[in-house]
Amino acid sequence: KLFKRGEVIHSTRIYKGEYSSLPLVSDQDVYVSIRNTDQPRRLQASISMRMKSPIIAPIKKGTLLGTASVLINRTPVKTFDLFAGEDVRRGNFIQRAIGSLYLASQNKNQIEELKYGFSSQAPN
Repeated sequence: KLFKRGEVIHSTRIYKGEYSSLPLVSDQDVYVSIRNTDQPRRLQASISMRMKSPIIAPIKKGTLLGTASVLINRTPVKTFDLFAGEDVRRGNFIQRAIGSLYLASQNKNQIEELKYGFSSQAPN
């Protein structure tokens, strides 16, 4: 089991909200299996996430925000949805103003792509 249902997988930036960070979770347990015959001497695993950006408050818990893929040696082996892990209400006047200023300087409707990885060297 890679992630439990509801476990925080990543936190992303949210604008104009009472908080500036939003946890992303899966609505299901995420399992990845690797067969012994498929394991090369060097194992590379990574998680790639795609989310529509920017994310603007208010956001309700359970809102679909993107997808994540688990890759083993650069081959996707599991894809799952990413959801808002908590409600984020609209921020106060100052929080909304700061968010608006930042967003005015950014490209709108981008796709945010994040990659996290690790490698493991098998013993000789």
